[in-house]
Formats: sequence, structure tokens, C-alpha cells
Amino acid sequence: MERQEWLEGLKEGDKVAVQTHTAFGTRYELKPVTRITPTRIIKVDGKQYTSEGREKGVRSTWDIRSTLQPITKDVLEHRERAKLIGKLGNLNVKALSLQQLRGIDRALNEEEKKDKKTMS
Repeated sequence: MERQEWLEGLKEGDKVAVQTHTAFGTRYELKPVTRITPTRIIKVDGKQYTSEGREKGVRSTWDIRSTLQPITKDVLEHRERAKLIGKLGNLNVKALSLQQLRGIDRALNEEEKKDKKTMS
């Protein structure tokens, strides 16, 4: 299904991914559609979006403009990855036990082996 078809099929209560590009990367938030007007203005989380899924009311290219996207496997994996990066970024590795460090090392080594196989 094409994106425009998906947008045209949206109903109040449907969940969407609100995609925002920032200086720190892309972020997705999952939100319900709260209202769709007769002119196909889509309202999500207090903001208005055009029938093409672009946020209304953003005046300049320097402002951050959000877009509506379908919730796909890629969106969910992007969110999970961002959550894990945040969690692991705050990890105090010096406080981990030897067993925990070995487990992390094992997981990293397994990923390295997979990467080498796919490159061969």
C-alpha cells in the first residue's frame, strides 16, 4: 500500500508514527489520531497535519517539521534501537560484574562473526 493510500484510509483512533528529524537524528513517537476534519486535516497529539501527512504551521526550514508515517517493522526497530542506545549509553561498565562483562563481550563477538560472514 502506498503512503498516500494509507493516509487516506486513516480513521480516528488509528495509531501512527510521528516522525521528527532533529540535529540529533530521527525520532518516532507512536500516537493516536484524535480527529480528522471534513477537509482531511489530521489531528494528532494537539498538532495538525495536512492530507499529505506534513505538519501544518511550520514557517521556516529551520523549524522542525514532523510527518505522519505508518507503524512498520522498521519504525519499531528504530525505536527499540534508540531506547537501547540510551540505556546502554548510561551504563556504568565499571560497576558490572565479570559475568555481566563476559556476557556483553560474547554478544559483541557473535555480532562481529555474523558481520564477517555477510561480508565474505
